[in-house]
Amino acid sequence: MIFLQISSENDKNDLQKLTVSETINDRVLRLAKGKPGFVNKAGKATGQPHLNVREEDEDFGKRSIPSKVIAKRAGKLSRLYRRFANKFGGFTERAQPRKSAHKRNMPSSDDDDDGDTEQAREDKNTDETQVINEIFIDSSEEMVLKTFHQLIHMGEDLNYLCKDKLGRSILHKAVDNNFLSVVEKLLDYDFDPLCYDDNYHMPLHIAITKGYDEMAALIVSKLDNFVVRRLFGDNESKANKFRGKSSVYKRTLLSTGTDLSKFKTFNENTVKPMFTINELIEYNLDQTLMQVLDSFLEEQRNGSYNVHIKLLDIDDNKQEPTHEDFDFKCYTTFHTLATCDKKDALNHPAVRTYVEHKWRNWCQARFLRYFFLYLLSLFCWTYSAVTGVSAPDVHTYDTRLQHSRAFFEVIAYLFALGILFMEILQILRHRWYYFSQAFNILELTSAALLVMVLPLRYINVTVHWYFYAIGYCLWGMKIFKYSIVFNETGIYAEVIKRIIVQDFVQFSILFAVVNLIFSGTFILILKADDNLNAHAETSSFQGTMYVGLRTLIEAAAIVEYSGTDGYRTAGTILILVYMFFTIVALLNILIAQVSETYTRTHGDCVKTVRANRAWTIARAERNEWHILPCRQPRRVKHYLGVIKHIDLDAIKKRESTFIEQISEKIVKIEKKQIKDGLEVHTVKTRLGESTQRIEGKIDDLSEQLKKVLDLLKERNK
Repeated sequence: MIFLQISSENDKNDLQKLTVSETINDRVLRLAKGKPGFVNKAGKATGQPHLNVREEDEDFGKRSIPSKVIAKRAGKLSRLYRRFANKFGGFTERAQPRKSAHKRNMPSSDDDDDGDTEQAREDKNTDETQVINEIFIDSSEEMVLKTFHQLIHMGEDLNYLCKDKLGRSILHKAVDNNFLSVVEKLLDYDFDPLCYDDNYHMPLHIAITKGYDEMAALIVSKLDNFVVRRLFGDNESKANKFRGKSSVYKRTLLSTGTDLSKFKTFNENTVKPMFTINELIEYNLDQTLMQVLDSFLEEQRNGSYNVHIKLLDIDDNKQEPTHEDFDFKCYTTFHTLATCDKKDALNHPAVRTYVEHKWRNWCQARFLRYFFLYLLSLFCWTYSAVTGVSAPDVHTYDTRLQHSRAFFEVIAYLFALGILFMEILQILRHRWYYFSQAFNILELTSAALLVMVLPLRYINVTVHWYFYAIGYCLWGMKIFKYSIVFNETGIYAEVIKRIIVQDFVQFSILFAVVNLIFSGTFILILKADDNLNAHAETSSFQGTMYVGLRTLIEAAAIVEYSGTDGYRTAGTILILVYMFFTIVALLNILIAQVSETYTRTHGDCVKTVRANRAWTIARAERNEWHILPCRQPRRVKHYLGVIKHIDLDAIKKRESTFIEQISEKIVKIEKKQIKDGLEVHTVKTRLGESTQRIEGKIDDLSEQLKKVLDLLKERNK
């Protein structure tokens, strides 16, 4: 880093032209008059300004000296800034949102300056605004960054730069241009992230409305947790007394013109709710969403965390479930998260704690009851199907076995009618959104088909059996819905689904092409050998394809292909090649691919199970009926705004899989290796530089010694 210090006795000069000659970079640097109090190397004030260059960056010549354009802009801003400060004393006031016409005409305690003062202030603001606009118009991000970097290292506070006609600060302009590095630089050097324009829009407004995800996430990360929660709807959120910050709060007070001497901490009334998490979900701002969820976690002195989950349960009017005006028909933030594809957000520690709280307190017991009833219904349908198939006439109930079939059929039909009735009510309640969930369609279709079995039995028995078979199959597939009762069963069900979708479908397409080529070639060879009728199974194209499929599934020969009852030489060779390719090659490739898919998707399946569990809770809350006023809804009964004393490290260790733990350790080792490598590289570089300096000094000393020896020799002569 390069620090430029200028000292001069003449405080009236507002610009000094200095020429800095550097062997590394030959550029002209124009700087404004320096701050009072700096002296030259000798410790004395001089008539000419003295430039003291202190080098701490080995890449000084490559990137630290700015260009003429950057230095000119920075110098002009600094000159305007200092001229105004010297003339009227102190720093300028922060540019506030302009008052309305009647407020501007009212007298104020701050309007004691004369006309010259007001005119000078307006001239200064106009000139400064023009320079700021020049910086952002047709300029690259790198040039803007270097300009503000130069201003910062001149010792300027960028918070005091004037705003434009719309009241927008330089942070607004940087966010609007999506200059991420510039915004990061400004925020790192204490620029107010909560500044607002005449429309009371913060830079975060611009980032969210324009969809700048990384930019919005950066701004949110610079705010304290409780400030973020207040901005997104939690009016009652307060600072963490153990780990609260003060810099952002003081800057916020400055932005409202409040005297800091009256306050020791941040005045929480200055930050109001302005955003919603649903907006982040709607605009797909995933990084910003994760940063907002990070603000839900407040670390305590003992290492545990308090999880603030109020924002997940409030309605559109910012009311909690315990409030008498809470809208139970409203989609809360949690419901929106659970019904959209945001697995990373649903697996965030704050949301996981929230889901685990609801799951253990009421939803798991309720889900287990439904799971038991499902198993009972599945048994009833199975018993009815088995006994009905074995009966001579499905319409008669004349034996004890058939009497028991009638009993279980009645129970099974009651289950199907109940499910169908509940699904119809959900359709009336949720409208078209109901059909966006696959399990809803599965429930409705299976129940409707099974209800139609009884009337079809007396209309067309054959069709009745087909409806029975399809309905029973779909009813059995509902087991995937209830697999999340336990973690392992949920993971197994999800892995099976992934294997079917990802591996079996692709493998089936490949095998269909191979089997098609084999069948066509095989029947042509059999026809050429006049051996087409050797076996009935391979006498047609369809039969040959079926033999090829059975060969793969059974991993053995289906027909006798050798000997007196076999095929001739060409047919035998072809079928041997096909069996080798399918059984040895394709089948083993499929097994290896399934194993690889299980290993690769296991971690993601764990996240999917947690997301499915969140969806189950949201569905249960949305479908809960509030008929009895004396009965308290579960959302109200088990509601907590803050879940206290949560050991996130223990939860993470308990719920993480063995593979995840190994992967995390590998990542830590890799990071440590990179860090150690950088440290070793730094040490080697410094040692090399030190060695060069020492060698240079040794050479200088050697030359001096030679000169001394030569002088001594001359004197001796």
